[in-house]
Parts: sequence; structure tokens; C-alpha cells
Amino acid sequence: MLSMESTSSLSGITNGSLKDLKDTHPARVLQIMNNHRKECAKLCDVELIVGDEKFYAHRSVLAACSPYFYAMFNGELIESTQRVVCLKEVQTDVFEPLLNFAYTGNLDVTVENVQPLLALASQINFPEAREICCKFLEMKLDASNCLEIRTFAESNGCMRFVEEVDSFVIDHFSDIVLLEDFVAMPYPLLLKCLASDELTISNEKSVYEAAIKWAKHDMKNRDNLLTSLLQHIRLPRIPVSYLLDEIDNEPLMRACHGRRDMLDEAKNYHLLPEHQMKYRSVRTRPRKSHSGMLFAVGGKETGEAITTKVECYSAKSNRWTPMSPLNIPRHQLGVTELNGRIFAVGGSDGATRLNTVEYFNPNDEDWKYAKSLTTCRSGVGVCTHSGFLYSFGGYDGHICLSSVEKYDPELDIWINIPPMNIVRSFPGVAVLGTRIYVIGGNDGSAFLNSCEVYDPLSNKWSFSAPMNRQRAGLGADVLDGLLYVSGGFDGVSRLDSTEVFDPRTNTWTTVANMVSCRDGLSMRQYGGWLYAIGGIDGPSYLNTVEYYDPKEDKWEEVTKMRSSRAAGGVAVLPNLLD
Repeated sequence: MLSMESTSSLSGITNGSLKDLKDTHPARVLQIMNNHRKECAKLCDVELIVGDEKFYAHRSVLAACSPYFYAMFNGELIESTQRVVCLKEVQTDVFEPLLNFAYTGNLDVTVENVQPLLALASQINFPEAREICCKFLEMKLDASNCLEIRTFAESNGCMRFVEEVDSFVIDHFSDIVLLEDFVAMPYPLLLKCLASDELTISNEKSVYEAAIKWAKHDMKNRDNLLTSLLQHIRLPRIPVSYLLDEIDNEPLMRACHGRRDMLDEAKNYHLLPEHQMKYRSVRTRPRKSHSGMLFAVGGKETGEAITTKVECYSAKSNRWTPMSPLNIPRHQLGVTELNGRIFAVGGSDGATRLNTVEYFNPNDEDWKYAKSLTTCRSGVGVCTHSGFLYSFGGYDGHICLSSVEKYDPELDIWINIPPMNIVRSFPGVAVLGTRIYVIGGNDGSAFLNSCEVYDPLSNKWSFSAPMNRQRAGLGADVLDGLLYVSGGFDGVSRLDSTEVFDPRTNTWTTVANMVSCRDGLSMRQYGGWLYAIGGIDGPSYLNTVEYYDPKEDKWEEVTKMRSSRAAGGVAVLPNLLD
């Protein structure tokens, strides 16, 4: 035995070179064994007969690569004792690459040989070779071949790869429905697609049309399946004009009570908005690909910095992405969307109350200035209604305001309309039905719980029931025909509470509290939920986001923004990034 002294005197041996030898040893041994099987048959312990060809191999190598061969050589089968084994119904030119793979780990897969290779790898259970074939097919997937590839993969038991193909079909459904072989899509796959919240297609009307097209291709065998498909189509998300003019007159819809009930549900959801909560279900929510992009604009960050930063969230990708910044820093601003553009109205840059207005055009991907307000307004409430943008109250640097301005985008002018009954800064604003609600805020000396309602048709103001609690810096929006307000500041505490207003009873009801207290939050209906975004909880500016599920009466946190922000704004535009 070598002593420690003699060992340490060996030259040229390092830990690195020992590791290299260890890492290369298995491959080197397999390479030598591969040479042996090709050059020296007597060192092999099995001879495989495939067609008219003989292949020499080592049982241990084959058994290590394939449970099929492990069972053959290690069980009670007669092949376990035979030196010569005949593999029936196996092609020589397909088997040889798999045998080479067993020794080298290399498999040359091409468009021409991938199907027979995958079939044989499945037959004789070479899982790694099968995985390589599936990866090759995955790279070749497109809308024109995915259904054929799926059928082939399923027939060979490649169920994990089938799941990958199914995800591809769901993500490329809008292209696949245009192809002739769409009507050959198997029912379970179509049902899976229609039930998926991830389904990518331009609108829900196209989902309905795809299902009808598929059913009519083979009415004899598919008519009884259509009702199940329709249960996963979000008919309430289809415009009411199409429901009444097209779907209501479709013979397949009129032929079945269950289908008519689903159509009635959709029509009632549109025609009876005050009862939307009653009909709320997965069918009333947009799919992720239809939800659009949720923008968070401006505000004040940690460190008291007023920001120009803009970021947007996609429900489909579940991530926040930076977007083009505002031209100037703004917080305490109003943000809304009008005619496919986002408008940032007024606010403060930290030194000055602003009357400037800028808008984001997704076609240009930058912010441009629109006509300025006639009055500087920070803490302004904004909304859009019937093609106009409204700005309510705010603070001009001296007093809180009751004045209201309406923006006409065609003329690029602001018009003064009748003022509110009460001066308000930092109110919540939301459109419910045909009227605009301006809620809470601060009048310069007190925090308010009162609620005023503007009717654009009569050009008059009235009061509705007050909230249960005073709030300024609150979030407000409408979901399922009900008006929700959350968070804010009551003069003593930052709030986590939420109230909901029912216009049928003219009453406010308290529902579940948010996860966090949020003053200066932004709130918006997005994807069929209410999202509460950012704000300040007292010590900290927040980048957290949570959403409210009215069916469960529960708030849950979702993906955080990249930046903290309070007294910013939110808006929703159609998908830009997906």
C-alpha cells in the first residue's frame, strides 16, 4: 500500500484530471463495448435476428436501456436462456439506429424516419429514444400537422407528448379552426379546448362557430355531443346582436331544450344587467386571451419619487411588462381608456398641479399630448361614457373643486358641464348602467361618504345612498351590474374594507376585506374579476395586486407589479403583447 508521502509525490495527477476521468469513464467503456459488438462477437452474449440481419449485443446494455429487454432477459421467458433471439415484425433499418443509440446515446432523427423510430421505440420500450423522437416532433409542430401528430403520438402511448400537443392546439386554436381537417378533431380534444381558459381565439363568437361547424360535419354522430360542447362556450361573452340575429335562429340551438336554456341565460345576462350577479359563472368571464392588457400608469413609488413608469399585465402570460413611460411624472392623476387609447389626465408632478393630458396610442407605442384641461386638477376622478371622457373635481392647488369637464375626442376640446353638488378631491368614479357615480373623496376639511350620480342624457346631478364609511383615495368599478368601492383613507386609518352598491335597492353592503390596507389604490374590472392595484398601507408603498371573486366573497393576491405605486391609475386595452 502506498504511504501518504508517496501518494503526494505523484506528479501530473490533479483533482480536476481525476474528475475528468470519472466523467468520461462511462462513455469510454460503452464506446469500447460498442467496438466489441461490431468487431468481436464472442464478447457479446446475445445475437439478435432482425429480418435477414444479425446484430450482436450485450444483454446488460439492452436491459439498461429498455424495460422490454430487461423483462425478456431477466424473467422466465425462453429468451432469457437463448443466445439467439429473433425479433419479429421489426424493420432492420429502424432497429439498427436504436441499437446504436443504446451504445452511443446518439439518434439521428429526420422527418423521414421519425415515425417508424418512434413506433419501434414505443414497441420495444426505449423511453429515452422515444423522448428524443417526441422532442423532434414538437419542434416540427404547426397548425397544419398537429392533429395528425397527436393521433400518431396517442397511438404509440406517448401521453406526456400528447399533453404537449394539446397545449399547442389550445394555443393555436384560431389557426386550426380554419383548416379542412379541423372537423376531424376528436371530440375529447375539442371538449378540452372549449373548456380551457387558455384557449386562444379572437372572440367567443368564433368559438361558437367552430363548435357548430364541427357538429354539422357529422350530424348523425355528433348532434348528441353538441350540448356538452356548448356548456363550455361562453355565450354571455358574445354580443347580444349576434345572439339574437344568428344563434337564436340556428336550428341546432332551437332543437334542444338544454341549448335553448343556455342561450336564454346569455340573453338575460345582456338584457337584465341588474341580475348579472345571478348568472355569474365561468361562462360570463372572458378567456385569458380575450381579457386584454391591464395598464398601471404613473403614481408615487417607494422613496417618494413621482414616476413616469407604465407597466401592463397580461392574464394569459401572468406577468407585468414595462411599457413606454409618460412624458412627465404624474401622481394623483386620472386614468381611463377611450377609443382604444389610454388617457392620463391632470395630477401633480410634485411641484405643480397639472392641467395637461397625454394619451397612449398602442399603434405608435408612445405618449402624446391632447388638449389640456381648462383647470389644473390633482386628485381628479375620471371615466368614459358614450365616447366622451369626463373629469370630476380634484384640487387645483388652492381649493377642492366641484367643477366637471367633458372631453370630445373628435373636436379635441374640453367642455364645462354642470358641477357636482359637493366639492370633491380623490373621489371614486364608475359607470353603472347609463349613469356616472362619483363616490366619496375629500372636500378640503372632511372625508366624505356621500355619492352623487350624473345622468348624461338629462345633464343633471342627483344623490344616491351614501356609503357606510367615509373614504378618499378609494378604488371604484362595476362588476356584474354592481358597484364596488375598496380601500382609501377615512381621516384616521388606511382601509382594507370593501362595499358594494346595488342600484335596485339603493343600498350599500359590506363584503370581504382586501388582503392589504390600500390608500391611493387603483381598482379595475379585468378578466371578470376586480383587481386592486398598489396604494399605500401606511408605512409602505405597495407593488402588490389582489383580485376579488364575488362568488367566493374572497380577495386573493396575484403577480406583483415591477414597481410600487400609489395614487396612480389603471386602464384596460385589447391584447398588445400576446
